[in-house]
Amino acid sequence: MWKSSVMGMVVLALLLAGAALAGRDVTKPGDVIQGIPNDGVSQNDDHGWPGNEPPPQAIDDQIVTKYLHFKGEDEPTGFRVTPAIGPTVVTALTFTTANDAEPRDPIEYELSGSNVSIEGPWTPIASGPIVDFAGATAWPRRTKTTTPITFNNDVAYAHYQVMFPIVRDPGNANSMQIAEVELLMDIFHATEPIPADGAIGVAQPLMQWTAGDGAIFHDVYFGTSPDLTAADLKGNHVPFTMYFHIPGLEPGVTYYWRVDEVTMDGTITQGEVWSFTSAPYAAYSPEPRDGDKWISVDTQLSWLPGQNATGHEVYFGTDRAAVEARDASVYKGSTIAPTYDPGPLQQETTYYWAVDETGTTPQAGDVWSFTTTGGGGGIKGEYFNNTTLAGAPVLVRIDPEVNFNLVGVGPGAPVPVDGWSARWTADLEIAVADTFVFSVNCQDGTRLWIDGELIIDQWITPTVTSKYFSLPIHLERGIHSLRLEYFDSGGDAVEELAWSTPTMSERIIPAGPLQPPVRAREPYPADGAGNIAQDVILSWIAGDGAAQHQVYFGDDEDAVANATTADAAIYRGQQALEETTYDPGLLEWGKAYYWRVDEVNVANAVSVWTGGVWSFTAADFIVIDDMESYDDDIDGGTAIFQTWIDGVDNGTGSYVGYEVADKGTFGETVIVHSGRQSLPLDYNNAVLPNYSETDRTFAPAQDWTVNGVDTLVLHVRGGSGNDGSQPLYVAIEDSAGNIGVVSSTDPAILTTAAWTEWRIALSEFGVNAAAVQKIYIGVGNRNAPVPGGAGLIYIDDVWVVQAAGE
Repeated sequence: MWKSSVMGMVVLALLLAGAALAGRDVTKPGDVIQGIPNDGVSQNDDHGWPGNEPPPQAIDDQIVTKYLHFKGEDEPTGFRVTPAIGPTVVTALTFTTANDAEPRDPIEYELSGSNVSIEGPWTPIASGPIVDFAGATAWPRRTKTTTPITFNNDVAYAHYQVMFPIVRDPGNANSMQIAEVELLMDIFHATEPIPADGAIGVAQPLMQWTAGDGAIFHDVYFGTSPDLTAADLKGNHVPFTMYFHIPGLEPGVTYYWRVDEVTMDGTITQGEVWSFTSAPYAAYSPEPRDGDKWISVDTQLSWLPGQNATGHEVYFGTDRAAVEARDASVYKGSTIAPTYDPGPLQQETTYYWAVDETGTTPQAGDVWSFTTTGGGGGIKGEYFNNTTLAGAPVLVRIDPEVNFNLVGVGPGAPVPVDGWSARWTADLEIAVADTFVFSVNCQDGTRLWIDGELIIDQWITPTVTSKYFSLPIHLERGIHSLRLEYFDSGGDAVEELAWSTPTMSERIIPAGPLQPPVRAREPYPADGAGNIAQDVILSWIAGDGAAQHQVYFGDDEDAVANATTADAAIYRGQQALEETTYDPGLLEWGKAYYWRVDEVNVANAVSVWTGGVWSFTAADFIVIDDMESYDDDIDGGTAIFQTWIDGVDNGTGSYVGYEVADKGTFGETVIVHSGRQSLPLDYNNAVLPNYSETDRTFAPAQDWTVNGVDTLVLHVRGGSGNDGSQPLYVAIEDSAGNIGVVSSTDPAILTTAAWTEWRIALSEFGVNAAAVQKIYIGVGNRNAPVPGGAGLIYIDDVWVVQAAGE
């Protein structure tokens, strides 16, 4: 009887597996992607895509954005992508319609793969109709396909091409558009656990999951340690996708579990280890969260009840000690519902509260706190009478939030109605650590930095108002720097800055979290950076109102965080306002360091403004140049082309950097190997002297042989439009004037739109590597030049390492 039932369930499971569209999307935001045809940004309907609707938005996991190609009604269009996950076996697709214009929906697809490059050659995988989009009735807007698009494929490809041969109504369309494309691979391990991984407050001992492809049995491990062993096997070859833990759950305990999938032939695929925490006897998960700030003065308190609770005794007030003691002065009575309305609260006041559970298992609760909004704060806005943030601002003020929708008016006198730009900066205070997604709803161009990292970059003129999203970013409790920029070229001006978390719906960031930028910000090296040169000079941007800077530096994070000016080993002195750099001396290889800058102004009663603790790790090799220290200060000599000399000064066909110091630097800030910027090198060997190079001089000469290093490492990224007929080369000149040249033997190094690591043994140069005076990086043949082509490459992270090392 049991055997018969199991076999029946196996058959049912196999039938359901064939009907379902399981799989994991192999693409993610940030993957290398290019449009097909790859003809760039356009505001016209004859080629390319609008600046705010580029190819990357086809895989950005946001259905409110889209990819549009203006040639889509006339010829096949699509995109190519190199998933960062690596080679994958794609066996299914889904598509999601865009927001408008049903005639632009693609109704057929072609999928191909390549293991050579993003340029192909391509091997067809599958093609056919997009049934849902091709129906008699247009598919609803911003809606994913439900009819499965599956196919047989057993080849893992590193690159994919998705093409759309035809749109729904070419005669009434001016383009092809798609909101989202998913390339799905089979998943052979269990997924989608219930309770969700990391869940808290679980009361029922029932675990469920989605079976891996081909699985008919499930081995379930369950215990109180993440190191699950054979002793934790609770269900051997379970035929169901569920497990009920008969002993039940102990309150407040964290449990770990894993499901290994078993196929018909006995193959076992080990699953991930998941966890959840069972509901305690005490009240938990308060709202507002413990430690939260800027809470509305008319908020209502709520919590999740502890196990077995039948009632809740509430204590609430401004005296923590009274709440801790459960004093009668703060007792607010008993309630059956897990909520309490405290009535109107005072502004900028910290409240403490606790909930004691009554019932079969009485339990005193923790003391929680929150602070109400004070109505102050805001973000510093600087407004310019041009679209490039050039010159001095004509209007400076504190805005309560960035939430503008201006029709026929400017942001304020003397800023004009059209043709203006703005920069907003703030100290962003995070009250409770969480994972945030930032969004900007914008008409015209915008970009957003958090802690100096560019997380939204849309400095373009779009055709319509668009919303842009950052990737999820985890922010710890404390102060973080925020910078938002915007330009208005004409028409309505829209700029709205919002955020969301897994537990907070999207909302405009208000004053409160946004505070005027009085703290030091945008450190170099960036917080958490690795592979930093041992002779690094630390730098930062001064906070508004600062008159001096107090610098703290050491190798102990807690010591730096807690240090005062009395701690001689960590406190490095007070510097004048204009001195926003600090030289810590020669650092140890491979060691982590921590530093802090407090802003001081004795004329301000609020000062000192304590900075956060920043960290970096010194490299365990020689960092020749990570391209991070350059900016737009030509007068100060710190522009990238003032160190890396180009054809303007050396007479070759090279050009380093961009014509305009966009984003505060002449360097490239999006296409980077690591850190915040790389060196863009434009080469043109069609003009004399028929080779192009940039060079950097070291004074004094550098020793590239210390600690056993012996290999030069150069990180290079090319592009599909580059001419690759001539080689990339590196030359080294020693202090005696000897020059050695090594040319790359990789024919694709200039044309591959991905970072290539080129390693060269120093011995190949045939010069004195212990006294390097100059390095040259170029394209062509510097010893016997011949005419060639042109292109743009990027250089980053030039190192000298041990041959077997990094």
